[in-house]
Amino acid sequence: MAASPNERRKPKAPKLYRVGLDFRIHTPPGLEMENFTALGVGRVLLSPRGKRSFPPLAETPRLLIDKSLGRPPVDWELRADFQHLRRWRKSVEQAQSYTFKAVITVLATGLMGAVWLGVKVVLGK
Repeated sequence: MAASPNERRKPKAPKLYRVGLDFRIHTPPGLEMENFTALGVGRVLLSPRGKRSFPPLAETPRLLIDKSLGRPPVDWELRADFQHLRRWRKSVEQAQSYTFKAVITVLATGLMGAVWLGVKVVLGK
């Protein structure tokens, strides 16, 4: 009896994704875990299924960050903080600009009103 077409197919290999700190650049990250074998977790450091924490480790993981290994890691939270500060600074500068323009307008209007009043008083006599 011949095998069905589904039985003859090779099973698909699982898709593996490279996970780095900067997902836009496909170069290796410039970091290495120094004591990965001493942690005693096997090949992959993952949290247990259904839990949101890592298993108890034998020692604290140590990362070696070196530019010679690849690109340095990106701190997205720090970058977001700087972007927020930049937007805040620009809005403050814009408010100061509008305030300066308003003060100049009020002074010019007041000066013109005083001149007009002086002209009316002089010509009214």
